[in-house]
Amino acid sequence: MAAENSSETAGAVARGIDWLRAAQREDGSWGATSGMSGNVGATAYGLMALRGERGGTGSDPVEDAAAGWLQRCQNEDGGWGIAPSSPSAVFTAAEAARGLTIAAREGAALGAGRGVEYLLGTQKPDGGWAAASGISSATHETCHAVASLIAQETGRESVQQAARWLLSCQNADGGWGPRRGEPSGTSLSVHALEVLYHSGGDPPAGAVRAGIEFLRRTQEPSGGWSVGGGEYNATFLAPVTLLKCGVEAQEHWLRQAVMWVVRSQLDSGGWPSSKLLQGGDTIFTCLAIMALTAIAAGCYGGLHM
Repeated sequence: MAAENSSETAGAVARGIDWLRAAQREDGSWGATSGMSGNVGATAYGLMALRGERGGTGSDPVEDAAAGWLQRCQNEDGGWGIAPSSPSAVFTAAEAARGLTIAAREGAALGAGRGVEYLLGTQKPDGGWAAASGISSATHETCHAVASLIAQETGRESVQQAARWLLSCQNADGGWGPRRGEPSGTSLSVHALEVLYHSGGDPPAGAVRAGIEFLRRTQEPSGGWSVGGGEYNATFLAPVTLLKCGVEAQEHWLRQAVMWVVRSQLDSGGWPSSKLLQGGDTIFTCLAIMALTAIAAGCYGGLHM
């Protein structure tokens, strides 16, 4: 990233961290937005963003409270639902287990291990994961499940099986849709490229190039993306993934994406989930913090998003 933008990036991260700490609830959780009840996905991302920004050293009471809340919310089957006592779901189980792994808090490893068992037990025969039993595998759930397994350095065979499934679902335009054969979206395409990079296999160079070119073609003049919805989600995730996949940091289109993230921050310090909403969203704020932290540190290969 260019030197002239480094202070702007660092300032954005600092303001985001302040917003995130102030938004934590008394029970240690975060809501989807400030003032809402505790949300498992938001709390997991809050924990990961804070831990990553600090470099993962020492203890922090805010992080400890979040990890403790996640441990208390784990279901008997080893998974997590969107809120305490709600049925387990792949996305929330994946992110909660990943958050506990990163937290390195006493007892967290046991909860994360049970989460892994839940994920491995819900993988479908084709290698993917689905939002619910009885429906076909989906890109979103598969990518989050794999990212969690990779972060915990386990389930190698399951990860590689999922990577093969993802490769089989890549569309002719280079992107990925919600399910096999469905129109490509930018957010899902970024997730799929991220998983292929970390899968431990050797994904075909042509598939990676096609994914990168899909993102290059669909980027808007502003520096963001909106194809298939999820403009903010895709743009927060894209810069680090593209750097990992070999795009040079000084390429104009990549620098545009980074500065789009910085300049979409709200005055409050948070980031919204959409240009139509002006309230800070916890998960989207965490995604922005995680991306900018990794970019500022030059840790292009070490962030599991």
